Amino acid sequence: MTRKARLIYNPVSGHEQMPKNVADILDILEQAGYEASAFRTTPEEMSAQNEATRAAKEGFELIVAAGGDGTINEVVNGLAFLDERPKMAIIPAGTTNDYAVL
Repeated sequence: MTRKARLIYNPVSGHEQMPKNVADILDILEQAGYEASAFRTTPEEMSAQNEATRAAKEGFELIVAAGGDGTINEVVNGLAFLDERPKMAIIPAGTTNDYAVL
């Protein structure tokens, strides 16, 4: 059975550097044994949250949140209410990342 990972990233986080790194991140996930795919958040309200919930319900075993505090917060909120939650990883890619330095 193939393990699936979903990268949820904010393209404008950290001075818009994330899009340049997506291919490398997906390669690392694939080398770790995951079938990896990415979701680029949109300006739509709760874009990251809705995608995190959707991906978890579709059986993704790992959700990687890449962005700033807002993106990470949305992904956490998208998974928190679920009875069965996937593993979650964080790539701190925001300008300040208050959460990541705690």
